Amino acid sequence: MDEKEALTEALIAAHPEAVRERLKASDGILKVPEALLTSRQVRHPPAVILYGLLLGMANKYSRIFVSNGKLAQLLNVKSVNSITNYLKELMTGGFISLSYAHTGLKTARQIKINCIPKPGNYIGIPLEAIKDNTITPLQALIIGCVYSWMWKYKRIYIFINANDVAKALNKPTKTIKNNITALAKAGYLERFEHNQLTVKLQHCTIEQVIDYDLLDK
Repeated sequence: MDEKEALTEALIAAHPEAVRERLKASDGILKVPEALLTSRQVRHPPAVILYGLLLGMANKYSRIFVSNGKLAQLLNVKSVNSITNYLKELMTGGFISLSYAHTGLKTARQIKINCIPKPGNYIGIPLEAIKDNTITPLQALIIGCVYSWMWKYKRIYIFINANDVAKALNKPTKTIKNNITALAKAGYLERFEHNQLTVKLQHCTIEQVIDYDLLDK
């Protein structure tokens, strides 16, 4: 066990509340069922993110009436046609269903969520990654995987490799490696050693947490 890992273990034992604060996404998280990540019908990462957005709406509103234009805006995509394709993927996979009500000259579309994830059966993606236009949907899913595993194991950094993420997201390992490198350059992920990663959220980094712990000694 090296010095940094020893400091981290001491931090977890002495200050579990600091670990929780380190892992807290201040802007909240977007939940995505793990079943979507490996679904053969839902092939595009933006469709997965779209489901997470719809799930958030379902938790807030009794019925979901939202236009493709608004969904495109929330998902940071330019083409409304893309939203139509992503909705079709989610319907084919059985994750959502659509119904239409005709009132005079207007037609209202309602979106119904068919798959509600149970606790522990989803990944949580920090919303700050979703809102960042420079982060692709696949990169947001990678961040979500790392972030969720950190929460699961109550670690402020974890040992994983690109194969682990690739398997979870059902994507080629080379693609995941390239995107992890891009996220590290962008400052969203930090690598201490070859297979050691942590998510860098907006308000707190692992260095700050360890520094605070050392100041208390």
